[in-house]
Amino acid sequence: MTFTRTDGTYSNDDQSHLSSDTRIRENNSAGFAEYDFTLGNFTFGAGLRFEHINSDYYSSGIREEEPSRTYNDWFPNASVAWKKDKWNWQLNYSRRINRPSYFQLRNFIQYDNRYTYEGGNPLLRPQLNHRLELSAIYSWLSLQVRYTYSQSTMCWVPVLEQDKRYILLCTRNYGDAQRLFASLVAAPRFGVYRPTLTLSFNKVFFDAKQYGSSLTHHRPLWRFELRNTFVLPHSWTAVLGVRFASDTDDEFQSIKHYWTVGARINKSFFNKALLVNLYADDIFRTSQERWTTYGIGTNITKDCYNFDRTIGLTVTYNFNVTRSKYKGTGAGNDEKSRL
Repeated sequence: MTFTRTDGTYSNDDQSHLSSDTRIRENNSAGFAEYDFTLGNFTFGAGLRFEHINSDYYSSGIREEEPSRTYNDWFPNASVAWKKDKWNWQLNYSRRINRPSYFQLRNFIQYDNRYTYEGGNPLLRPQLNHRLELSAIYSWLSLQVRYTYSQSTMCWVPVLEQDKRYILLCTRNYGDAQRLFASLVAAPRFGVYRPTLTLSFNKVFFDAKQYGSSLTHHRPLWRFELRNTFVLPHSWTAVLGVRFASDTDDEFQSIKHYWTVGARINKSFFNKALLVNLYADDIFRTSQERWTTYGIGTNITKDCYNFDRTIGLTVTYNFNVTRSKYKGTGAGNDEKSRL
């Protein structure tokens, strides 16, 4: 059970947009049951979760009916796994929900510049996701394939407001979207050298054109990552990594490719209680942010460098590292992330 109280006040002295005073009072109660059993080399599992959400939305002290909602949702899941020798196979199905953050639910509009305003959407609804996932592991090789079908997809989109001379940026619900993801990971060991190679593919199936966007194609995302780890004597560890991402299109956005290189050197002391980490990120200054969002009646383009090139040193000391302590399961982590 979670109980969340959020308050937001927006004051606009020049009255170009109205000031606002909002409160959200949300109570979330859930129960779940799971059962699994083993039969030979197979393990079968199934579960069911029920969530009851009651959300009250107040604007200037007055409860608004449309943003105030009650949800009663069932979330089933099922899995089958097979294990023998170095082989592990698993097939999972789950129905999940992605609830909007409280920042996305805000009702005020902020001024970015004379052409662009940005705001929340109190009418935003949760996004439901059906996920089917297959994973296979053999020794140091692993494969993962995932298909996701989303309903009431939440997208951050710029819209040219009718009869107005500015663009409004906010998150809105759109139609169904499908996503296909696959990754292959190889992590062999050669003495002190322990490389990890990851190849992944991500393809979005979403028709942005039917909503008025000029984005007509959706190229898949290809990612390549090589992490070279050297486990050296006397608690030394060195890592050199390179990452590349191709041009891709995701819902309303087209994103340019990038690549980056980083390095780490770690040394632990006092039975791993003290850890010293020297790191360098984006060594060649290549991790640029370049994208275009094809909105409704307008496009927004960003091409910049976010100053990710960094050299740093961290020193961490962990108390009671050998003592076993109960740390809980983080039952409220999803709700806290919405804040």
